[in-house]
Amino acid sequence: MEQFSFKQELTVLRKFFKLARVSFFSVGSSILLALLATSLEGASYILMVSATHVLIGGSAASIRQSPYLKDLIPWLPPPMKASDLRLVFLLIGFIFLIAILKSLAQVLFNMNGMRQTRDISNRIRLLIYERYLGFGKSFYDRHTSGFLQNVLMNHSRHIAQGLKSLQQTFYSAAMLAIGLVIMIKISWALTLVTLVLWPLLNLSAGGIIRQIRNSSVIFARANADLAKKVSNALACMQLIKACSCEEAEKARFIKPSEAVDSAAAKMAWKQFLIGPIQETSGLAMIFILMGLLAYNLIETNSGHAVAPYLVFFFILRRLIPMLGAFSRLEAALAAMRGPLDELEELFSDKNKFYVTDGQREFRTLQRGIRYSHLSFEYPGRTCALKDVSFEVQRGRMTALVGPTGAGKTTLIHLLMRFYECPKESIFIDGHDLREFSLKSFHKRVAFIGQDPLLFNETIRFNLNYGLEVEASEDAITTVLEQAKLRDFTRNLSKGLDTTIGDRGIQLSGGEKQRLSIARALLRNADILILDEATSALDSETERLIQEAIGAVIHDKTTLVVAHRFATIRNAGHIVVLDSGSVVQEGPLSQLLEEQGLFSKLWEAQRFY
Repeated sequence: MEQFSFKQELTVLRKFFKLARVSFFSVGSSILLALLATSLEGASYILMVSATHVLIGGSAASIRQSPYLKDLIPWLPPPMKASDLRLVFLLIGFIFLIAILKSLAQVLFNMNGMRQTRDISNRIRLLIYERYLGFGKSFYDRHTSGFLQNVLMNHSRHIAQGLKSLQQTFYSAAMLAIGLVIMIKISWALTLVTLVLWPLLNLSAGGIIRQIRNSSVIFARANADLAKKVSNALACMQLIKACSCEEAEKARFIKPSEAVDSAAAKMAWKQFLIGPIQETSGLAMIFILMGLLAYNLIETNSGHAVAPYLVFFFILRRLIPMLGAFSRLEAALAAMRGPLDELEELFSDKNKFYVTDGQREFRTLQRGIRYSHLSFEYPGRTCALKDVSFEVQRGRMTALVGPTGAGKTTLIHLLMRFYECPKESIFIDGHDLREFSLKSFHKRVAFIGQDPLLFNETIRFNLNYGLEVEASEDAITTVLEQAKLRDFTRNLSKGLDTTIGDRGIQLSGGEKQRLSIARALLRNADILILDEATSALDSETERLIQEAIGAVIHDKTTLVVAHRFATIRNAGHIVVLDSGSVVQEGPLSQLLEEQGLFSKLWEAQRFY
């Protein structure tokens, strides 16, 4: 894995800020509020020098000779400057007022930062989700839903925290600049010693930051493994229950869960060490400076000038946490190393298997579909289709049959553009399928897959999904009757507004399949594609569904994949595949006479 540097991590973070459209106004508002707060705090330090001088060893009259106030006193109202004591109280009150204004500016800065953090987190989530929607099916064949959900929900928050860290670092840098100017004004020599000592005393933080960066990568991998484990277990919960493997699954869960906990603890512990190390280094620096100051005051017998140095050490103590601001930023970016790596990979175009969108508008099928010398292989796997050629005529049912793994579903998925098909291998009315826009083509196609794909929403929502205009009650009633679901929905307490659970878990297998068939019928599309669409139905329900489908496909082009040949008796053309190649094709009577693979498969199912 590439070893990122602080500069590279910062560059990657800036890239995501740009993608999230972090506006100049939002950044500028944070900068202005930070400058306002730090300027007010700097002003309070300046006034504290005069106040401390008066309170320690000086007199009220000395306030008029203060280099920081003598030019301002003439501008005060006569009653205020008439008395030295009034000037002292005015000074103290002014320091208090500035402190209140500074606190208010800091609160506004923090609130603005929180708002921006939430905003950028939401934008990054939307960007990630948009990326997900654009990837081809091969991408999802390679990644678990648990991993993708973890990236979507958690990594956006990490990026937002990066913005917050940058804002806090800018605030610290502004405070450092103002504080150092005042410290130089008080004693340039002590300030110079401070700037020399701090890096020397803080060398150990660099090694810890490198360890945090490595721990972040380990944590991201452990988190991905845990997400994969949880996703697999939840998806196969019925199998776990059927095999009574609850205890075994619990034992399998412990190791990846403890790995995440261990990686998080190591990273948090190392991050925690940054603060105490910098605190100890800061205290050591203060004691060294105090020793040097004491020696200088004793040698020069200038104890009366101690007041400004008290303010010097007050400012230094206040700045010590900020002196480590860049180290903490580097530590924060190092902790983001794992998520940044995964987001960099996600936002690259490598292995995303995009499906090219065409420009031609698909309005209706006029002649037919033609597969022409189509060969296809899945990434990293053997060839799935070899030189496949056949035609699907408009208005007829064409059936694809063959043993498991023959390539039937692959032909359907390529036609549906789930995968990128080779150029000039599938033609629609003589035009390359790739020329048509995905939206216009899918609008005229109704697809029913092997596994019913249903949302954890209401029946009405699932029926209307994909329609540009919500279907009328009459249209819904018609398709429910055709799919033999009308009586079922009538008996539900909430009817069509009943929520069906995750992937339709509250429905039976036949009910889920019939619901997906009703949704396809509601689209009233030109092309109807059924991939083992009746596999989950009993024989009687399958017969009823076949009658329903037969009633609505008389003017539609239908492509059917089936293992159960009872569903293809009325097919006008049958294509037989084996090991990715077409071995037979023709009408049913012809294929039965040829005594080839089809007749063997037919004989094996005669009991249907």
